[in-house]
Amino acid sequence: MINNGFAPYGNNEVKIIKRNQNILETNVYEEENFEYNTSLVRVCNSIVDIKFDGENENGSLPVGNYVFYFKVADSDDNESEFIGQSGLVVCHKGRLNDPKSIDGGVANENSGKTVKFTLSKIPRQFTRLYVYYSRYSST
Repeated sequence: MINNGFAPYGNNEVKIIKRNQNILETNVYEEENFEYNTSLVRVCNSIVDIKFDGENENGSLPVGNYVFYFKVADSDDNESEFIGQSGLVVCHKGRLNDPKSIDGGVANENSGKTVKFTLSKIPRQFTRLYVYYSRYSST
């Protein structure tokens, strides 16, 4: 049975059930939200807080200047438009608190860094987060 609202219960019995979109049961839609629920692009109507928590010296990002972009998606993997972006994040070789050790690096050289962000105020209907980035380097 596909998209009919019934669920099998054995012994040739079925029951009509109310499905919950947040637990991957998304084939029944209420009339007042039909256009929103069937849209392939989700809308995020609130402002999501994006906080840059800094860099750590325990990663493998290639050297370069990054800008990170964030999208959210529902349980059907319908993505929103971009909900935010970071400022410029510089990943260089060398220790973070030692300016004399800094080296810009070349090409895809490992910076030894990771970056961390905290996102809050994401609406509950979104269950996934996607992170995209652009990277610019000297080469």
